[in-house]
Amino acid sequence: MRPMEDNRTETLDVRALDSLRESIGGDQEFFAELIHEFLHDAPSLIESLRAAAVSRDPEAARRAAHTLKSHGATFGVRRLEAACRTVESSAQDGLFDGIEGLLVAIEESLADARPGLATLAAVDVSA
Repeated sequence: MRPMEDNRTETLDVRALDSLRESIGGDQEFFAELIHEFLHDAPSLIESLRAAAVSRDPEAARRAAHTLKSHGATFGVRRLEAACRTVESSAQDGLFDGIEGLLVAIEESLADARPGLATLAAVDVSA
């Protein structure tokens, strides 16, 4: 059985995680380290995105959303990736109306993905 074949498949994209694992030669220790760093860094990136949205700073919002979008793609958190893609596009156009709902979706998608990723990496989910 592959590690992700359970109820986490709705939250995490197994193919993205398999691709990541393959790209690092199957090194589980490094895989766990990458996941741990993502789970540790994502909340501060979300806060940076929130601050940029509040201050209506399109470049800072675009950068933070782009980074989170890329992480979402890498770690198979497709809802995070999709919400960040929308924020990135809106910020690039200087549009900030309605961004609060997207920020909530970003936070929720990370919260939903955290337990599955932590299980895969055998890391503490409270990071």
